[in-house]
Amino acid sequence: MVRAFNGAARAQGLRADEMCAVESLAAVPADVRRAGVDLAVCSMGYHHIADVDAATRALAALLAPRGVLAVADVLDDGDAGAGAEPVLAGHEGVVAHPRGFAEARVRGVFDRAGLVGVAFGVFTTARKRGRVVRMFLATGRRAADTDTDADTDIDADADAGM
Repeated sequence: MVRAFNGAARAQGLRADEMCAVESLAAVPADVRRAGVDLAVCSMGYHHIADVDAATRALAALLAPRGVLAVADVLDDGDAGAGAEPVLAGHEGVVAHPRGFAEARVRGVFDRAGLVGVAFGVFTTARKRGRVVRMFLATGRRAADTDTDADTDIDADADAGM
């Protein structure tokens, strides 16, 4: 999938330093690390990462000033009730977080990584083992060196033409 994405980007005339997908942070080209990225996306991969705090810090470190991290994954909203089987059960050894993530946990992870302007919301649902599963999208940005208000909303920045 990564190879197909990168091939499509090159076919559109985009250089690797303009747009690329990687399978691991170790694969990020050195010139991209130096320049920073405007957008880093982790789509349906967070629940596979044992230490999401460390991974989020590493992703945040790749961001250019005002760069955005976007994470989409399974929401653990407690709707299944106590004792219910985790929505991602049965994938031991592959899934580190079989219940997904509660909003408060994701916000805490983003905060500890130094991301600001954090937004969180449910964007779709799916069915898994007969249950409705909600998917979240969380975004946070790296503050610019000149930011004086760490809680500046990213939408306000966009409205201002930044």
